[in-house]
Amino acid sequence: MSTKNHFIPEHLEDEKQGLEVRVDTNAAHVKLSNCFTINYWRWSKLTTVKWKEENEETEIKETVPRIVSQGLRVFLSNRKTILTSLTINSKLLKAEIQNQISTAMENGLKLRNNPLQVKIVQFDVLDTEQVIALLKYMDPEVLTSIRFDSPDINKVINIQSWFNGEIFL
Repeated sequence: MSTKNHFIPEHLEDEKQGLEVRVDTNAAHVKLSNCFTINYWRWSKLTTVKWKEENEETEIKETVPRIVSQGLRVFLSNRKTILTSLTINSKLLKAEIQNQISTAMENGLKLRNNPLQVKIVQFDVLDTEQVIALLKYMDPEVLTSIRFDSPDINKVINIQSWFNGEIFL
């Protein structure tokens, strides 16, 4: 994955990695365990992106949520091995930014030839409808835990075909 274009550095995959994303309007933190950490922060009209492991830094004219969304789309579309966890959280995000992140994730998952294999999913930043839309692109045989921030549990229970391992893309 290209560092310059998508801000997710090239890395070796292993099945002990978890991806954690904390995103807010003017700052974000992306960490792939045992691999890399990327910090984003917005000053004036520029967003600074810094990779700690490679000690690289760049500035671009995009918002933090837009850059993080693009990186998520690329990461999710290219992931080959099982993720131990996929966590997306935030303290407070506007609905517009939630939609941007959800759409980017769904677009990345749609590009895959097979469902994403992830054991634990935690999407505190997305609403129940958005989480359900994303679950359709994940392998139910690998998934062991789904964590929501105040979900409408009845909607989740009603996706019985997904729990039965039926993939409906």
